[in-house]
Amino acid sequence: MKIKAIFRMKIRMARRFEVEKLYLAGSYGFKEIDRNGIQPLIDILAKKFELILPFEKAKDKGLRLAELEQELRSDKPSVSPAQILKEMQAINFQIGFGNVEHIRACDRILAIADGPDQDAGAAAECGFGYALGKRCDAYRNDFRPSGENSACIMSLQLEYFIRASGGIFFFSFAEVKMHFEI
Repeated sequence: MKIKAIFRMKIRMARRFEVEKLYLAGSYGFKEIDRNGIQPLIDILAKKFELILPFEKAKDKGLRLAELEQELRSDKPSVSPAQILKEMQAINFQIGFGNVEHIRACDRILAIADGPDQDAGAAAECGFGYALGKRCDAYRNDFRPSGENSACIMSLQLEYFIRASGGIFFFSFAEVKMHFEI
């Protein structure tokens, strides 16, 4: 009996020193301006968390999708459009599956919720994380209204996942730094 109690105590103590894994959800990886704009936040968070950046994890797949999209839109594709779409669907599935595995492996999620309409992928990722019992936070530096009504900071459903998980809304990089004591 004593051995089990000591073992459990050692596990709890070891967990205190583990770095939390944070999954960064959002559409920031699709455009160069967004990738560059989010970098200061990534730099701040990297001081406190092991970051899981889905766009970095799937970078090669994303580049391949861009190539296939160009091929599909060309006047003379080298293979049939059906073959191109089939490969694209397979890559889409691999990326989605990878994101699911990364969310399972993380301790918490931070949704980048800027813009007049939040990214559907980020909302889905937060919803999945919430269903797994993960804490979901949001960063929103956009002052424009974006919810379904005046009582919403952002998308009603995304806001629910954040509030119900005990998450926090951040409205500036300074707030993130202050909250995590970075």
